[in-house]
Amino acid sequence: MVKISIIIPLYNAEKYIEECIKSIIEAEPLDKEIIIVNNNSKDKGPEIVSKFKEVKLIQEIKKGPSAARNRGIKESTGDILLFLDDDLVIDKNYILEITKTFDQDKKILAVGGIAHSYDRKSIISLSHEVRLMGYSPSKQGIFEVKTIPTMTFSTLKKIIDEVGAFDENLMGAEDYDICLRIRKKGYKCVMNSKAIVYHRNPTNLNSLTGRWFRYGIMWVEANQKNKVISEIMNTIIWFLMILLSIILLTVDIKFIFLTIILFILPWIIYYSVDTLKYFIKYKKPEALIFPFIHQILILSRCAGILYGVLKIKSK
Repeated sequence: MVKISIIIPLYNAEKYIEECIKSIIEAEPLDKEIIIVNNNSKDKGPEIVSKFKEVKLIQEIKKGPSAARNRGIKESTGDILLFLDDDLVIDKNYILEITKTFDQDKKILAVGGIAHSYDRKSIISLSHEVRLMGYSPSKQGIFEVKTIPTMTFSTLKKIIDEVGAFDENLMGAEDYDICLRIRKKGYKCVMNSKAIVYHRNPTNLNSLTGRWFRYGIMWVEANQKNKVISEIMNTIIWFLMILLSIILLTVDIKFIFLTIILFILPWIIYYSVDTLKYFIKYKKPEALIFPFIHQILILSRCAGILYGVLKIKSK
């Protein structure tokens, strides 16, 4: 029987970690190894974790979630490594669905679940759920992706020896980096829409845009490290074209229609398809503003990418 090791980096999560652990213990299959790596927490999180006899608590002083995850890998004994964040709750069948996915195709060596928002009232939190966290009402079953967020990332332990562990020098985009290395070896990264977690997304737009900006910076470093220049250039060209359109608007107002038709409208339509399906499914009128929030986040990420490129050039 395949053994599963669940690895969770812990940092100042005393408010959430108990609920997270309980959801894992109650999930199928019951036979699993739970490893929580305390990464310099300053609250009572480690004390709460130590009360659970089912959990192996490890200390890692090197800062950063990647260092904590890598320590968890070293301590693990399972065939499947399943990574989770300390502020989420998993569905009862989450682990079962993840493990079943690996059996679908020998080329599948990274599997992710779908992150629904834990907070069902915040518009900002819910907007992050549609597409941006892998959830898409139009995509069901198992489907291939470029990146799996680390909060739901799982892989086979044997692949770590082949592609390497998480890059501890990246303070973001480490999920993109490891998935890129897996895909470059000819393997597949997939999502399973039946594998569901409930994650505490940011409820503040400033916090969310800041996260996306930082992700953009690290995304550049990951691509540079893996020598994938085309991805960076395509994004920069798109961003500069929008910037040029905004500058042209200051010259002549008639360019506003050109900007909307060429750049803004296609993206709004692209995101509106899933937003509409989300609206129909959950009956939330607030969902109609999701495409506009997505535009802000994408522009934040593009700005981070541009900053990341300039940062590299200045070195």
